[in-house]
Amino acid sequence: MKRQQPANFPGVLTGTAFFCFFGATSVPAQPLPGTLLWKSPVRGLVSQSCPAIGHDGTIYALGSGLTALAPDGTIKWATASEWGLIGSPVIADDGTIYFGNSDGVLHAATPDGAVKWSYDFQAELTYSTYFHSTPALGADGTVYCMKGGTLFALTPDGGKKWQVRLDGGYQPKSPVIGADGTIYVTGYGNGYQEGPGFYALNPDGTTKWKAAGSSTSEAAMIGLDGKIYANPYEFTPAGDLVWTGASYAGGESAVRGLDGTLYSGGNGQLYSLSAAGAPGFNGSIGMNAWHWDGRTVPAVDASGMIYYYSSNTVFAVTSAGSVAWVCSGPLAFVTPWVIFTGIPTVGPDGTVYAAFSDGLYAIQGSGQPLAASGWPTFGQNLRHTGKVERPVPGPLARRPDGNFAIQFAGEPGQAYTVQKSADLANWVYHTNLVARGAQAVVTDLTATNAGTRFYRVTTP
Repeated sequence: MKRQQPANFPGVLTGTAFFCFFGATSVPAQPLPGTLLWKSPVRGLVSQSCPAIGHDGTIYALGSGLTALAPDGTIKWATASEWGLIGSPVIADDGTIYFGNSDGVLHAATPDGAVKWSYDFQAELTYSTYFHSTPALGADGTVYCMKGGTLFALTPDGGKKWQVRLDGGYQPKSPVIGADGTIYVTGYGNGYQEGPGFYALNPDGTTKWKAAGSSTSEAAMIGLDGKIYANPYEFTPAGDLVWTGASYAGGESAVRGLDGTLYSGGNGQLYSLSAAGAPGFNGSIGMNAWHWDGRTVPAVDASGMIYYYSSNTVFAVTSAGSVAWVCSGPLAFVTPWVIFTGIPTVGPDGTVYAAFSDGLYAIQGSGQPLAASGWPTFGQNLRHTGKVERPVPGPLARRPDGNFAIQFAGEPGQAYTVQKSADLANWVYHTNLVARGAQAVVTDLTATNAGTRFYRVTTP
């Protein structure tokens, strides 16, 4: 049975809902938020990693190998690796999965688990570092990876386009990509190693601008207005400093809520900043006196609930900073030396996924997808591509009633605007919507027996 959305849910297309009941038949009650739905014993799950979800609903998790799971937790396939995998998987438009391991190699795999190619970064560097960085994918399929302070650009088939040495040291940093293709990389700057703390590069690897400072964020976050945030700075796309907010020790990559609030985790704590950089709530969320400096990034769903991981536990936190529920795995709130930390993600149906020390957990959330806030989760979207994804047009069909049905592929939780035109010159608004799944369908009920009509779908 289709569940009707609340009337005030922003941008969701609504329609008439019909409910039928036969005898004593009833609809099963939805599990309470925080309920463990299933646990899959994925081998050797990677701490400080975030599961990725493909357009077909397949969940990819890194462990002693790459594991693909169905939405019900059934393992579809798993690869083996003689080295531990590090970072988070990234999924391209064609389904290719990119993931790195601690021997300095980036792998590309097909949706059925076959390795397409591998690229050995370590062979080109004069120093040894682990591959912690999560890649970002350009609009043309270019794969951008940081390895030991060097940014590499690879073609979709594994060839090298260019490499640029940055001055931010050897720390594990992950690039993100703006709407115009600009690549943004954070650095530690003078706080740790000499050099700028923030880089903006053109798609050809040349420097667009750089800024001094020191950021603990593994990756920057890009807002709907194009401004870039990396703890504790916000910049315009031109490189002008907008503000310097409160700098939280261990503050990691941030995500943005529906009202523009920034949320960041680090040192076992969850922090918030207003859209103007003013400090909000901060402190220990259900933790004991000690804090473990584990890399974690929150996720925000369309109801405004914030999901945060610390000490083998997922916390659901309201925008006011109160804990709504918790779901704990083994060894929660014990000695920091055995604590496992992960990065939660929210599936299209609102299920919360997180890697625990004993397997991948699926937890009942609020029933809402990711927030349409511009950057609600690690890597911006469920595929962790590191950029706002453009909608991909699908078939346009004339309905029996003479109206049009427009189909396009989008990212769950992403807000889109549909416009229409009769001549490709004059465009008018048709509707807004938030994608509930990988495929979205919009109906134009004003097109009965209309002549030529064009449609386009844009992001805010």
